[in-house]
Amino acid sequence: MKIFVLSLATLALLWPSRLVGADATGQVLVYVGYLNNLTGSPNSTDIPTPFDPDPNTILISSGGVVTPHDTGVIRFENRSDTPVIIDQVEVLTSTGVFRIWDDESLPLHLPVILNKGMNLVLAETQNFNFDTSNATAFLQSGTPLPMIVTGKVNENTFAFTDTNLVLTGQSDASGSAETTPYMQIGTIAIAPISGGI
Repeated sequence: MKIFVLSLATLALLWPSRLVGADATGQVLVYVGYLNNLTGSPNSTDIPTPFDPDPNTILISSGGVVTPHDTGVIRFENRSDTPVIIDQVEVLTSTGVFRIWDDESLPLHLPVILNKGMNLVLAETQNFNFDTSNATAFLQSGTPLPMIVTGKVNENTFAFTDTNLVLTGQSDASGSAETTPYMQIGTIAIAPISGGI
């Protein structure tokens, strides 16, 4: 896991930023969730779904939903009418940066071509290397600082803030199981890549 410390001032500058393609042909929706099945079986309605690989879902993770996990989860849903390239995804926290899915030693890694109608799910690639519930500083009030999901879709940069604190395991409240279904944090307008994919 690569972690880089950023100042809160730097994070504040990044929170509202978002660059998306012009002449859109559709959208890619971005979601975040949390899966913790290490502290007991989560309620099945709370599990981020889809998670497991299937004909419509690509998974970059240490395993499917029954594998032991304590991990944040990011999902991209391609609702455009063209394939898209997902790349350089990272999560900025008040204590550092997670960027683990472009590791070429993984069986599958970024960049990924995501065909229309498909999902890309990103979670831990080994135990605890995307444990976002333990990777945030707290405001003086005790509220966790939100995290920012950044990356590129078709070479256009995006940045979305997890204002609902899903990646913190819903604030890791009361020693709860943390598992949280997907919540949408952003929409990216898609333009075809010049020259195609």
